[in-house]
Amino acid sequence: MKDKKEIAKLIYDGLKKGDIELALSLISKELEEEKTDKLKFTKTPLLNSIGQELGKLLLEEDWKFERLLKLWEKGKRDERLIVVSALEKISKKDYENSKQFVFKILDDISDWEICDQFALRVIVNLAVQNQKEMFSLMERWINSGNKWLRRLAVATIPPYLRARKTESKICLEFFGQDNA
Repeated sequence: MKDKKEIAKLIYDGLKKGDIELALSLISKELEEEKTDKLKFTKTPLLNSIGQELGKLLLEEDWKFERLLKLWEKGKRDERLIVVSALEKISKKDYENSKQFVFKILDDISDWEICDQFALRVIVNLAVQNQKEMFSLMERWINSGNKWLRRLAVATIPPYLRARKTESKICLEFFGQDNA
């Protein structure tokens, strides 16, 4: 297997060409031998590493959100985890466009792993940058009929507290606790 930087570069090249199918086939081909014996899953840390490298490559590209969205829509677990990790890097530099990307994919979150990784890697970055706006959104999510939106809001709190240790009071208020 190629190393994570080489795989990220191959995916980047496919995305740069606007060829989502090429990017998908590269991911499938390069990660096939990395799948576990029992479940045939690629290990999450490897996907996260590839996504981090991809995010670095995409930072300056104008087309990054459009093509990451296509990769998200056409992809399955591996591709989605790579997109989430790429967005972790990007969301630290581009709040508004990352937030808009989040809005586009919210209804596509349909399992705990993607939901939790998204909270840990992307939503927390956005909350650190604009706590008031993101907590307002999270308040709507926590009252949603969509269980994944509720989980996304709740799963964002622990990493937010790790990033902003002095802001525990706002997190307690978020869950309806008046006294810290």
